[in-house]
Amino acid sequence: DIQKILDTYEKRKDVERYAHLAKFDEIEENDFNLNIPRYVDTFVPEPPVDLKKVATDLHETNVEIEKNQRELVGMLKELTSDNTEIMDGLDAIIRELEAELHE
Repeated sequence: DIQKILDTYEKRKDVERYAHLAKFDEIEENDFNLNIPRYVDTFVPEPPVDLKKVATDLHETNVEIEKNQRELVGMLKELTSDNTEIMDGLDAIIRELEAELHE
């Protein structure tokens, strides 16, 4: 980066989104404010978002989440314990996950 700065300085010319050779009148017009954004526009517009692709990706992600949730419920149903409190809690979790699947 240092070499680029030196090269730009030595050539004394504008480089888009990097450098601007301001004349005294321009600096005076800006009340001698030397903040870089006054002279160099570094804004790079973002590419447009493909909303159809976003919708497709979202759908695929939701399908994958549902698949994983069904698999999790199946594994949870295989768990057992002699402790009634633990089993009640496990059943509550299973019911909650199954309710989400049916929404």
